[in-house]
Amino acid sequence: MSLLQIFPGLSKVMRHGGTHLTHAAGVQGSELTSLVSSVFLNRDALMNVNCIKPSNASGSSLEGESIKRTAPEDLKVPLKKSKLPTTRIDRISTFAGLAFALLTSPSSSKSTVLSSYLRRLRGGALKLGQMLSLQDTTVLPVEWSKALDNLRNKADAMPEEELKEIFKREWGVGIEDVNGGNVVGFNRRVEEGGLGEGADRDHWLLDYCSIPDSHVLKMSTSGSPVTVGDIKSIRPQAFASASIGQVHLATLKDDSHLILKVQYPDILTSITNDIANLQGLIRYMNVVPKGVFLDSIIEQGVREVEGECDYEREQRGMARYRSLLEGDPELKALGFQIPKVVPGLTTKRILVTEYAYGVTIDKCEGMSQEVRDNIGRGVLRLTLLELFVWRFMQTDPNWGNFLYDEVTGLTTLIDFGGVRKFDRSFVEGYLEIVMAAADGNEDKLMSKSIDMGFLDGNESQIMLDAHLGAGLVLGEPFRTKGSYDFGSSAITSRIGGHAKVFSQHRTQPPPPEVYTLHRKLAGAFLLCTKLKCDFECRELLDEVWERVRKGDVEV
Repeated sequence: MSLLQIFPGLSKVMRHGGTHLTHAAGVQGSELTSLVSSVFLNRDALMNVNCIKPSNASGSSLEGESIKRTAPEDLKVPLKKSKLPTTRIDRISTFAGLAFALLTSPSSSKSTVLSSYLRRLRGGALKLGQMLSLQDTTVLPVEWSKALDNLRNKADAMPEEELKEIFKREWGVGIEDVNGGNVVGFNRRVEEGGLGEGADRDHWLLDYCSIPDSHVLKMSTSGSPVTVGDIKSIRPQAFASASIGQVHLATLKDDSHLILKVQYPDILTSITNDIANLQGLIRYMNVVPKGVFLDSIIEQGVREVEGECDYEREQRGMARYRSLLEGDPELKALGFQIPKVVPGLTTKRILVTEYAYGVTIDKCEGMSQEVRDNIGRGVLRLTLLELFVWRFMQTDPNWGNFLYDEVTGLTTLIDFGGVRKFDRSFVEGYLEIVMAAADGNEDKLMSKSIDMGFLDGNESQIMLDAHLGAGLVLGEPFRTKGSYDFGSSAITSRIGGHAKVFSQHRTQPPPPEVYTLHRKLAGAFLLCTKLKCDFECRELLDEVWERVRKGDVEV
C-alpha cells in the first residue's frame, strides 16, 4: 500500500511542492535522542503542572492559618518547542512523514517515532493516541502501549511568538506588556453567539452557566476578583503541555499564583482531518484488533476533544462540579477540592484558575497506609457519585488530574475539559449490572448486559464466558465482606485477561457511554491497586444504590 492510499489528499500536498514532505519525512537520530532525554528528565514535571520543585512564595491555609508556600521553578530541561502545523497541507504532509518514517524504521524504534510525531501534531491525533493508550496492554502490542502512554501531557510546546499572538488576540495585552508593567487596559475577546449556542453537546450546560461568587478567586489584599492589572508577571516558558494546550505560571502582586492554560492556535480546525489520517495509519499498521472497534473509540475521542477546545465551557463545568463536590460531607472530610476560577481573565482559548499545590496521586505510594487508603477511598467514592448520583463526570481518569498536598492533606482535582452529563436511564441500568456483579448474580448480570446492548446474545461461548468473568472480577471489591486488599488482588490484570478475549470475539461495539464509564471505574481500581489500598468498598456502593433507589440523585 502506498502513502497515497493511506492518506486521502496527499497527492495534492505533493503537487503543491516537495518541501512540505521533505521537511516532515523523517525523525533525525539526534532529535530522537534529545526527545527521549527530555522526557526522562522531565517525567514527573510533565505528568502534571504542579509536580515541580518549589522556590519561594506563599499560599494555601490549614485550619484557618496561613501557610508559607512555594512556587514552581522553571523546568531544568525546557519542553521541546515546535511550530504547530496549522494548515491542512502542513498537517497532511506531517502525517505523510510519520507514515514514511514508520515504514522505513526498524521495529525497535517505530513506537518512538510514533510518539515523537504525535507530540508534534498535538490536537486530535494526540488525543486519539491518548485514548488508545487507555486500552489494556493485553489488547495493543506492548511497544505501542508504552509509546502511547508516554503521550500524556508530553506534547511539544508552541514557540514564544505564537504564544504572544494568542495573548494579544484573546486579552488585547501581550505577555511583554504584563511583565513590563505597561498594562493600560484589557480587551477580553468575546466570541459570537451565546454560551453553548448551536452546539448539541453543550445543551446540558445551559442550566449551569453562572459561576457562584464563592467559586471565584479574589485578591487577598482587596477581596475583589482578580484582573489583568493584578498580575505581576507571566512566565513565557511553559512547564506542561498536552493535546489541546500548554500551561504557564503567573504571579500576582500579593505573591500568590495562577495557572494559565493556553490553547494551541487553530487546534479545533485540525481535529477531523487529523483523526481520519491517524485512523488510516492505524488500520494500515494493523495494531488494533477488530474487536476493539476503533471507529467507536474515534467517535468518542472527537466528541471529547471538541468539548475540551472551549475553555469557557470548561470553567462552567468546574463551577458545577465544585458545587456537587462541596455538597458531599465525606469528600469534604477527606480533603477533596477544586481550584477557584478567574472568569474575568478566562476566554475560550485561555483558562485561568488558582494554583494548586501537590504531587500527582500515583506518587503517594510511599506514604502511610492511612493516607493511601483515604486517597483511594475518596477517588472510588467520587467515581461512584459521578457515575450514578450526579451523572456528571470528569471523563479522564488520568492520575495527573489529582494532586495530593502532604502539607495540608488536601487532594485537588484539576482539568475539567472533558466534563459531561449522562442519561439517567442508562446509568441506572449500568448500576444494575454493577450490583448484579457485586451480588454474584450471574443470570441478572448477563440478561441486563443484553438489555443494555453490551451483548447481542449471539456471541460465542468464549465471549460470553469472558464477559461474565470480567463482570464478576469488576464486582469483587464490592462483593468482599469487610475491607478489600487491592494490593494483593491483581484485579486490573485479571480484567485485562478477559479484555483480550473481547478484542478478538466481540461482535458489536458496546454502548458509547461505556467507553467513558468503564474507563473511569477501571481507573479508580487501578489507582487503588497501585497505592495498595485496603478499605471497605461495599458500603460505598450500597449508599449509592440506596440513593438511586430513593431518587436522591441530581435531576
